[in-house]
Amino acid sequence: MKLKLCAVLVVFGLLVAGCSAPVEKGPLPEKNVPPSENPTPVVNEPQQTPKPVETQQCDYSDPNKYIKKEPNCVVNFMCIRGTEAFSDACGCGCKPAPQPPVEEPIMTSGMNPTIIFGTGKNGHSLLQLGEIKGSDGVFTLTLLKQIQVTSNYLGELDPAMGDLNGDGGKEIVVGRGERGNSTVDILDLNGKLLKRFQPFCVPDTSCKENDLMNPNGATHVAVGDIDGDGKDELFIGSGIGGSSMVLVYTYEGGDVRKLGQFRAFSESDNDPGEVHIALGDVDGDNHMDIVVSTGGRTQEFKGGRPSAASFYGDAYKTNKNRLINQITTFFPQSNDPTREVFLGVGDFALEKGSEIAGGSGMSGGSKVNVYSVDGFGVIYFNAFTPLENVNGEVHLAVGNFDGVGFDEIFATTGENGDGQYHLYDKDGKQLTIENPPRIFSRDDNPTGEINVAAD
Repeated sequence: MKLKLCAVLVVFGLLVAGCSAPVEKGPLPEKNVPPSENPTPVVNEPQQTPKPVETQQCDYSDPNKYIKKEPNCVVNFMCIRGTEAFSDACGCGCKPAPQPPVEEPIMTSGMNPTIIFGTGKNGHSLLQLGEIKGSDGVFTLTLLKQIQVTSNYLGELDPAMGDLNGDGGKEIVVGRGERGNSTVDILDLNGKLLKRFQPFCVPDTSCKENDLMNPNGATHVAVGDIDGDGKDELFIGSGIGGSSMVLVYTYEGGDVRKLGQFRAFSESDNDPGEVHIALGDVDGDNHMDIVVSTGGRTQEFKGGRPSAASFYGDAYKTNKNRLINQITTFFPQSNDPTREVFLGVGDFALEKGSEIAGGSGMSGGSKVNVYSVDGFGVIYFNAFTPLENVNGEVHLAVGNFDGVGFDEIFATTGENGDGQYHLYDKDGKQLTIENPPRIFSRDDNPTGEINVAAD
């Protein structure tokens, strides 16, 4: 009776003192059972405790961390920012946490990017590296790599590319658009962050009286070897409200060092204070010059000269404007109410020195005008039709993409341009791009604006 009771209690997982007492057992009867037929012992696996369901609050400070759930909701092409998850009119939802990036090998010389693109306002903060090749007026654009950039509120990126450390390779420099906290990144070609810094003081922080302010938070960048030491310097222009400042930095030993600064325009010439930058030898003295142009007007800032561009030498060294020349007639004011000019510098004529290409600002009619340093007009043409580029804004990159003769102009659309682009020769003739790929998807770049720069 005792043996039976213990057996029952063990089945139910109960321990009793009587069960621990030794029990005398006779010899077990022998069985002729092959080893393979022995019963498999039962293993009682521990039960898994269910994990609590994690809830997530949407981070509305970064559009890359939330998405709109209703495809027909087009309020400013993105969700209205709310204070709580799923509380706004567009039905916003949190994006899943990003997976850690997979390390990729460094690009070889066989994949050499010659052009770089950045998403426009309300985009997903993406860069796209590309390579353009061509001959006899026929070109191909190969998209090499897409890179995600972090810490960018409205998603617009202003890129440039060059050899900052003199090692023969290329680094990427990325400025931000509106509300970008004046942040500038230096990346390698895999997108690895090498350096992040803020050349202007960020409002609502510990700004001092003499700090350079840039309340709009946008930064426009360009790179070029201004001092002939074999390393490209980094040039940063202010956004709206930034007093037309141009800052010059060098990148060495993994850090940046400021070389100088200067004010590109007086307040009367450019009261909004936004500055676009390009580099090239415009006066033919075999030294690179700094070309700057006026930014856009807003309801708050309406004054200044129409569509001005100025050319400087080594002004940044002395903080004084060594003005070479100024062109103030890029576009008639009636055709470009914003008076903004997007710049490119290249060789389009047989004259000494490079020429300056200017793309019109918003409502500017998609115009591209090319001038010599003395203000002589070289080329005038429309880069897009009104259907291709509704707002008429044109971004430019200039390069010798076929490796022979004169440079070409790569033009991309502004806001509401649906991500269009065309390539033109020195005479304004459109060149063929075979099987042109779409640079960014409409979901990644809903306004269609593409910022562009060539190496």
